[in-house]
Amino acid sequence: MAIQLLTIVFATSLLSGVLGMGGGMILMGALSLYLPAKTAIVVHGVIQLHSNGFRALLNKKHINWSVLPYYFIGNLLGFSVLQVLIFPPSKRVMFLLLGLLPFFSFLLRSQLKFNIINKWSSLACGFIISLLKIIAGTSGPILDLFFLGSPLKRHEVIATKAITQTSSHLIKIIFYINIFFENKESNYPSGVFLGTAILLSLLGAGSGKYILDNIKESQFRNYSQVILFTIGAVYLLKGVTL
Repeated sequence: MAIQLLTIVFATSLLSGVLGMGGGMILMGALSLYLPAKTAIVVHGVIQLHSNGFRALLNKKHINWSVLPYYFIGNLLGFSVLQVLIFPPSKRVMFLLLGLLPFFSFLLRSQLKFNIINKWSSLACGFIISLLKIIAGTSGPILDLFFLGSPLKRHEVIATKAITQTSSHLIKIIFYINIFFENKESNYPSGVFLGTAILLSLLGAGSGKYILDNIKESQFRNYSQVILFTIGAVYLLKGVTL
């Protein structure tokens, strides 16, 4: 189990390093196969916190800082709302939510135009992403909705998304950490596993940066759509058959 998960950690970090999306959804699904839902969410948050933080560092000169203040406010508002609505997600609910996200994102994009550069869109984005991170564990396609509706180029998308994701994963960990440690059946992975996973996520992020620098803008956007729809279909099937 550990070897398979560690391989997935590296591969998903590499994928996110290239496209800024998809990796978190795959990793969340993989962890959910082996761990209880709440445990999977916390472990996912710890790994992704480091992966996204390092990806932001690698692309720091491309970060659009104007997006962040309103996004962070939205994060905190979402966190506050769920403080009084907390509930543990089941695996079925988690897989169905993960599977629906890409298609929901596509439907919204065809009807509405979101632009992360706009302060009110950024605020709404932070709020929605905070809710999805806590409920489903990840939120990539919806975050993508706000970023691909903006004029940002691929390096700016990767860098700025990495910062926003780092914030959201931190909030997710804080939200679940108390009930996580209260649950003695949490099956929390060993420190060796977590340490190795974090190192592999950093290596994957670094490798992804090299590929990102050598692909075209059109490839970046086209590959993103194909991968997200494929992942969504697999997760919907898994949620229905559980």
